[in-house]
Amino acid sequence: MIPSLLTVAIIPFGSMIGSPKMVIADLNVGVLYSFGIVSLSVYGIVLAGYAANSKYPFLGGIRSSAQLISYEIAMGMSVVPIFIIVGGLRLSQVVE
Repeated sequence: MIPSLLTVAIIPFGSMIGSPKMVIADLNVGVLYSFGIVSLSVYGIVLAGYAANSKYPFLGGIRSSAQLISYEIAMGMSVVPIFIIVGGLRLSQVVE
């Protein structure tokens, strides 16, 4: 649950309320931060399979983590053109 809450910190919910921006943490490398936090969920899945103390849940956890890693590559490559057009990695720039 912690990685999912950490990724919410960089998502802009709107432009502004008065003078402050509607984002918890406006990072210059917001996309890299989100990819890094999302990739931490792989450890939770593998450890959950290992904690079951049986080989079949462990193999299922390994299979699920392999799927997550393979989908992250496609997700990262699909986001690259957007940030080339925007000219930065800050998610608030994409919203603007």
